[in-house]
Amino acid sequence: MSGRETTQDAFQRDEIAHLRCGWIAPEDLDNATPEDPENLQHRPGTQSFIANARFFHAIHPFWYFFKFNANQSHFDVVPFDVRDKSEKLFQAAKGASVLVWPTIDGDLGGGFSDPEQRQRAVATLRDTLQDQKRRSDHISQLLKVFDDQRIAGIDLDYEGLDDGDRSLFTSFVTDLANAVRARNKLISVTVKAVVNLPNLSNTSLYDYKSLLDPNSAGVDALHVMTYDLHTGAGHAGPACPLWFLKSVMDHAAEAAPQAPPGRPHLERFLFGMANYGTIFDTDPHIVTDPSDPCAPGNFGLPSSKKESQVTLTEAMSRCAAGTISDVDSHDPKCPFHSSLCGWSLQGDAGCQPNGKGASDPNWLILIYFESIGSLRQRVDCAVKRGFGVTYWYLGNELPKFFTDVFDITRQPTDCPP
Repeated sequence: MSGRETTQDAFQRDEIAHLRCGWIAPEDLDNATPEDPENLQHRPGTQSFIANARFFHAIHPFWYFFKFNANQSHFDVVPFDVRDKSEKLFQAAKGASVLVWPTIDGDLGGGFSDPEQRQRAVATLRDTLQDQKRRSDHISQLLKVFDDQRIAGIDLDYEGLDDGDRSLFTSFVTDLANAVRARNKLISVTVKAVVNLPNLSNTSLYDYKSLLDPNSAGVDALHVMTYDLHTGAGHAGPACPLWFLKSVMDHAAEAAPQAPPGRPHLERFLFGMANYGTIFDTDPHIVTDPSDPCAPGNFGLPSSKKESQVTLTEAMSRCAAGTISDVDSHDPKCPFHSSLCGWSLQGDAGCQPNGKGASDPNWLILIYFESIGSLRQRVDCAVKRGFGVTYWYLGNELPKFFTDVFDITRQPTDCPP
C-alpha cells in the first residue's frame, strides 16, 4: 500500500496512503493578485508545500467557502477566487504523487464576527441539511469541485452546528459520501476533538464511529482538531496538551470500525498539530471567585484572554528575551485538571516575554507555543498507535520541522507513557 503509486485521476480507494497532510489557510490566498496569481513570496503556505511536497500524502488548501445566496435562504459553495488554485502547487503535487484534496470552509462558529449573522448562518445550514431538495442542491454544488479533474477529494470543515444536530450531520455526510464515491473520489471530515475520560460526555456533533463506518457514511479520513484547547476563555494554557491528545486517541481507537485484512482503520484518523503560538494578555494578579468553582484564581492561576496567534518562529523569538517555563508549572494548577471543570492535561512549553498586554497595559503577555521537541512527541505518539498526522497551518515552519518531525520514514522514539 503506497500513496506514492497513485495518481490524481485514477486510484483504488483502499490503496490510498493518507498519513501525512496539512491545511493551507484561507489567509494564504489574500496576497494573490490578478497580475501575479503565483505571488508565492507572500503566500507562505503554498510556498512551503511546493518546497516540501515530498513529505506529504495529501494537501488540503482552503479553496472553497460558503456564501449566502441572494435571499439568504441557503448557502452557495464558491471558490475563493479562480486564481487561488496555484498551478505551481498542482505541478509540485503531481511530481511528488500528492493528492490535491481541498477543504470546504464551512466554519460558521468562527467565520462570522457578528453574533446575529452567525446565528442566522447556522440556522440556514441546518435548514439546508434538513430540507431534502436544499440538501440535494448543496451536494450538487459540492460535487462541482470535481469539475477540475486534478482534484482527488474534498475535506469538509463544517463547524457551528449544535451537538443535537449529530444525526442530521451524519445523514448529510452519508449522502454526500455516496455521491463522492460514485465519482471515484475521496472525502474526509475535519472534526473537533472528543475526549475519552471518566465522568465526561463524549457527545459531539461529530460521530466518529458512524462517519467512518462503511455501513454509514464511510468517509476516507477524519482530521481531528487536537489544538486550541486553551483559547483564552478564562486562562492561558497549551494548545495541545499531551494527555489531552492521548485521551482523544483513546476515543478514536474505540470508535474505529473493524478493519479489513491488511488495512488498519486507525490510519483513517489524522491528528492535528498547532503550527503557531498563542499570545495571551494575562492579569498579573490572582483573583479567587467563590461564586465560580472553575475560576482560574481558585486554582492559583491568573485570568487571561487570547490576544492573537503568531508563527512559531515569532513566538520563540519573542520568548528568547523572556522567561520560558516548563509545562509542569501550568498543568498541576490547570482548572481542566479538575474533574469538576474539564480534562486532565499535560502539555507544551510557555514563556513570559518582557512586555505589557495589548488590551490592558497593566496586564502581562504570556505566550504558549510548540517546539520541535513537543511536536515530535505528538507525531511519535500518533505513529506508535497507527494514526496519521496533519497540522494547521502550512507556512513559516520551524527549521528542521519536516526532517525532524514530519518525515514519515523517521522512527518514533519520543512518546512518554
